[in-house]
Amino acid sequence: METADRRSAAAAANSRRAKRLAQQAHKTHPVIQAKQNQMYLITSLSQAQTDNSLINRVLPKEVLLKVFSFLDTKALCRSAQVCRSWNVLALDGSNWQRVDLFTFQRDVKSSVIENLACRCGGFLKELSLKGCENIHDSALRTFTSRCPNLEHLSLYRCKRVTDASCENLGRYCHKLKYLNLENCSSITDRAMKYIGDGCANLTYLNISWCDAVQDRGVQIIITNCASLDTLILRGCEGLTENVFGPVEAQMTALKKLNLLQCFQLTDATVQNISNGAMNLEYLCMSNCNQITDRSLIALGQTSHNLKVLELSGCNLLGDNGFVQLSKGCKMLERLDMEDCSLISDITINNLSNQCVALRELSLSHCELITDESIQNLLTDSTLSHLRHCRALKRIDLYDCQNVTKEAIVRFQHHRPNIEIHAYFAPVTPPVDQVVNRGDEMTNLDDGWGAPYDNQTYVEAYDQLEMALMEPLDHALEKANVEEFRPKFKNQKNPKKQNWIKKTNGDTEWKELIYGFGTSDESEIEDHELRKHYFQPPLQVQRNSFVKNTLMNFKKESNIDIQRLAIMGCGEMSLERGICDVLGAFGTINVLSVDIDPVSLSVGQQLLEKHLNQQGDIISSETGLPVLMRSYLGDILEPDHRFADVDAIVSLEVVEHIPLADAKKFVNNVLGTLIPRIFIFSTPNHEYNTVFGMKPGEFRHDDHKFEMNRKEFSDWLEELRNRFPHYLIEPPHFIGMTPRFEDLSGASQAAVCRLQDNINTALPQEITPYKSVGHVACRLGSRLVAYNLVRQAFLEWLENVELHPAGLKNETFMPYWSFNISHILHHIHAPISFSSTIDEKVAIKYIQGMTSYKVHPDSVNGVNGIAIPQSQTKANLIETVERNAKMQ
Repeated sequence: METADRRSAAAAANSRRAKRLAQQAHKTHPVIQAKQNQMYLITSLSQAQTDNSLINRVLPKEVLLKVFSFLDTKALCRSAQVCRSWNVLALDGSNWQRVDLFTFQRDVKSSVIENLACRCGGFLKELSLKGCENIHDSALRTFTSRCPNLEHLSLYRCKRVTDASCENLGRYCHKLKYLNLENCSSITDRAMKYIGDGCANLTYLNISWCDAVQDRGVQIIITNCASLDTLILRGCEGLTENVFGPVEAQMTALKKLNLLQCFQLTDATVQNISNGAMNLEYLCMSNCNQITDRSLIALGQTSHNLKVLELSGCNLLGDNGFVQLSKGCKMLERLDMEDCSLISDITINNLSNQCVALRELSLSHCELITDESIQNLLTDSTLSHLRHCRALKRIDLYDCQNVTKEAIVRFQHHRPNIEIHAYFAPVTPPVDQVVNRGDEMTNLDDGWGAPYDNQTYVEAYDQLEMALMEPLDHALEKANVEEFRPKFKNQKNPKKQNWIKKTNGDTEWKELIYGFGTSDESEIEDHELRKHYFQPPLQVQRNSFVKNTLMNFKKESNIDIQRLAIMGCGEMSLERGICDVLGAFGTINVLSVDIDPVSLSVGQQLLEKHLNQQGDIISSETGLPVLMRSYLGDILEPDHRFADVDAIVSLEVVEHIPLADAKKFVNNVLGTLIPRIFIFSTPNHEYNTVFGMKPGEFRHDDHKFEMNRKEFSDWLEELRNRFPHYLIEPPHFIGMTPRFEDLSGASQAAVCRLQDNINTALPQEITPYKSVGHVACRLGSRLVAYNLVRQAFLEWLENVELHPAGLKNETFMPYWSFNISHILHHIHAPISFSSTIDEKVAIKYIQGMTSYKVHPDSVNGVNGIAIPQSQTKANLIETVERNAKMQ
């Protein structure tokens, strides 16, 4: 009896121990600990030493295996350390048919993959090694030989993978259907041959940004993989216009083709696609800026199954092409025409009549430009055309300046089920008109669709207010904003000169041609004189280039640009130009530094003036509030506060310092600060002939050097060799004038994208820059205020009593009158934010959210609302909630 009691006690102790071990597995298991999220991964598949627990005796192995089959990778790894039996169950190959190691990324070593292959063997069908940068060919050799049933494999950003791994895939993994090799930059045409020869069942292939893959590699894949229906070739700059020519007949199975930023493709390429890929349903040619209307005509003639067409940035496409496209591609459901600036209402009318299945339409940045040969590009009549697209669910109208608020309201009235995304850029029309249009936006999405909840925003706002109270390191003397400071060589003060336009075409405007103009009041007259040569002004074009580049980077990487640094900011023209898109970038901090205190002082004043003038528009944009700090310092000295930013921009700065220092600065950025993306520009010296300058003459007296196109291209090649962890694009050119297209552009810019994450953070004590100013860009505050007022109004309605005795009879209809302050008391937010909500604005909000069923009421000078006797609490609550769903 005593022995039985001891056995019973031992069993109970073992059971308690098993439970305790299960709860503390993540503390005792020998694991690789990820840097931030503290997830775990097995590094040794040996049996753990522990006793059997009671559950292992009660349930058969088949049932336990079924339970374990529902666990994810992290849970399986933890469970394997509870006891010996659980180790066997957790590491059973049947539980490892689908493995995703993206969470662990760089913590995954080759030994892990080799052990995993030994354990899983023929069970493994799907494996994602996305971002696992430490995996190399030898590990994949073991893996492929032991897992012949693999069907789905992602090697995204596995930089060490070479053609050798693809050779083993072709040799052993004949069942492979899905293969993602995006950003595997060492892959060449040889890898494509191995895959084409051995993986004939492939249906999906992604080799985006594999620059070494040429036409022949793609042709081998298309020829040998007859079932291939999805081919993603984004950023494959090695492809030429003849890539699909020899394999037209083998493209019949292709349904999805992505050719984003394949810059060499032309109309001939699209003709080959339309001839061969008769069943194509999705085509992306965004930023393939050599294609013209001929491409659209070809697609319209044969690609009748096309459902999605993305043509963003193809600025040579016009009405003629889209008219023919709409006649042949009647099944179109989504069409992206962003930045197709030549289209007009003719295109919209034809799409409306022909493509009745259209569900999503992007017309962003199809705005009126000042070229006299193009007028009335996109007007209110566009929206009247679109009423007939009955399947339409969403339309984007960002920066369509000739689409008015009234037209959007009318369109929304006819089609209330359509989601409209629109905002109006703060440049044109005049500020007062834009503000009025913004005030009237109640039930439409005019940039208010913030992905942040109110509490998150209010907490961020509180942090912002605290940051603004921090003392500055140095106080700048206030510079005179009106003082004339030349922007280019021999520039005269426009306020002291009476310019007379010359008639001689060769000498016309020679002193005014350089077009650095801004829209500041001090330079409006000068800008008007110089716009003949650069329209928009060259500085505005450079700012637009930065905005578009950063936006494309965010879309492609799906990474927010939370911290943006501008080095050599000068008078903060770029900062003023990007305020309206900071929310779209996901930005919360902007850091600016310059060595000139006068420029910084002027820039801070102009930035504050811009934020005040455009405050109503900016507050209506999506996003969290942004803290914009400015520093006085030398960009040649790295500061640790700039070392963890996502993007660094430096426009027309390097030429103001000696060439050796300029190269030192760029090397510091790419080798020490290491942002995710770095953009810098400098003048194209060859373009100086356009300005009537003598050979060797610089554009500005302060320039220490200027580069021609070859010198700049050679410099970028040096940077590619020195910093292989960056993808450095070919030079971009900004600003052209008629008759000088052969000179490319007035400015040449470099875009450097980080490919390999490395950490060389500077020590905290390295702070050579002195903070000299900070200002808040209060994005999203209007939306949050609106939502808080709505919540407060609903809460107040639930509690208020509408007694007949309280009715007022001062008008033709009796009504109840209430002080707005009583409603605002129900706002649940810190005083730092709630105090910024103006009572009169809150009344306007309530009017809008109730569809004007309540009215303003002023009694003895007190702001209040009037609720007519005909309205009930239930009716008002229903109206407010219904309008909230329509936002």
